Amino acid sequence: MNRPVERYKPDNSGLYPIHVNSKYGFMDRSGKTVITAQFDSSSGFSEGLAQVRVGTKSGYINTKGAVVITPQFDEAGPFQYGRAAVKLGNRFGFIDKDGKYISSPDFSWVGSFSGDLAPVKTADGVMAFVNRSGKIVLSGKFDSLGPAGFTAGLAPASSGGKWGFIDATGKWIIDPQFEYAGNFADGLAPVIVGGRFGYADQKGKFVINPQYDFGGEFYEGYAIFANAGKWGIIDTKGRVKDAKFTRNHFSDGLAPVQTEDGWGFIDRTGKMVVTPQFDSADAFQNGLARVTALGKEAYITTTGAFVVDPFPGTNIRAERARIAAEATWTDSSTHLMWALRDNGSDVHWDAANRYCSSLSLGGFTGWRLPEIEELAGIYDPAVNLAGTYNGNNITWHIKGGIHLSGGHWSATKTSGSFGPLAWLFDFSSGQRGSMYAVYSGGGDFANPRALCVRRVGA
Repeated sequence: MNRPVERYKPDNSGLYPIHVNSKYGFMDRSGKTVITAQFDSSSGFSEGLAQVRVGTKSGYINTKGAVVITPQFDEAGPFQYGRAAVKLGNRFGFIDKDGKYISSPDFSWVGSFSGDLAPVKTADGVMAFVNRSGKIVLSGKFDSLGPAGFTAGLAPASSGGKWGFIDATGKWIIDPQFEYAGNFADGLAPVIVGGRFGYADQKGKFVINPQYDFGGEFYEGYAIFANAGKWGIIDTKGRVKDAKFTRNHFSDGLAPVQTEDGWGFIDRTGKMVVTPQFDSADAFQNGLARVTALGKEAYITTTGAFVVDPFPGTNIRAERARIAAEATWTDSSTHLMWALRDNGSDVHWDAANRYCSSLSLGGFTGWRLPEIEELAGIYDPAVNLAGTYNGNNITWHIKGGIHLSGGHWSATKTSGSFGPLAWLFDFSSGQRGSMYAVYSGGGDFANPRALCVRRVGA
């Protein structure tokens, strides 16, 4: 068997998906469009072919954009070692690069090829492997198999409720003893014992003892871990290199991380090398990474430079500030940013919280319902803003020129005789009140609204 030393790493042929007017095409490393956006979706190139969807069916194109495998599948995966998993109805099979089945779609589940073998589950629920010729091997020996199959010559498998590792002949190299096992990379595999993640070597010996709530597989010598909601990275000796950010794995020496200012990239020392400013960021592939900002998609180099600048004549921070100024007001005394308008209609307390938490406004996310003292902090009796409330003229006393349409929920709760109450604030009178958090309507605060806030930098 020709086994890979480590996990499979696809080659994208130097082509990157682009999204234009709801269609997908491809650009080269210079940003030049080489395949016009015309497909309904695509997952990118691997081994010279890219999965594309036309309508409800998926097929494959070559690097010239020509359809070489007609869209006919309900789902289609990337090629690995000359084989790709496809789905018809609720069954999976494998095709070669000519689009011919090497295994007809008879499986209820499949993993991916790694060398000569791919893990599968037959229609009657039996775990096995299928080889590149489509022959089923090692059938019925295991309860479960890892989706990535073999790395470094070993594959995670379970028997009797415990996980261990097998070789390509099906022999147990590390006996089943773990509650879970991932794949090997950099000589280590994540495993669970006693509900905690640790890392074992290829003899089953712990190199990093079980101690984490979560432990990911190693990439380029580092793995992500989590404890008590905090994320970090460790090296193959278990030394913590950084523990500040939520992050993904390393690729091309960099890892995307999320901070209060947005997504950026760190290097293996934990140094921030691409300034946090993006709304999302994918891992690098062959020197480029896809990022989004203010509703625009783009690719950057490992230095953070745009391949094609989506903000010519300005930059993300300046554009974000311009948009924010039109939709928000920031109280310099508290460093709180407020929406310039409330939600404008009746809303239950739970719905008010959901409204704010899902709000994207002024180029920002991270909004929330304010606490009662935060609402009281922007009440100003010296300010008189004309408005209406339930069809009646009213005067609001609020800082920042914020437009209101009623009384406002706070996130602050208190107890009541028949359930939890939430505090309300009335910017016409400056009074506080409370209402049962399970409904809206009734009382002096008949129409509670949601006015959202976020901390600057959140």
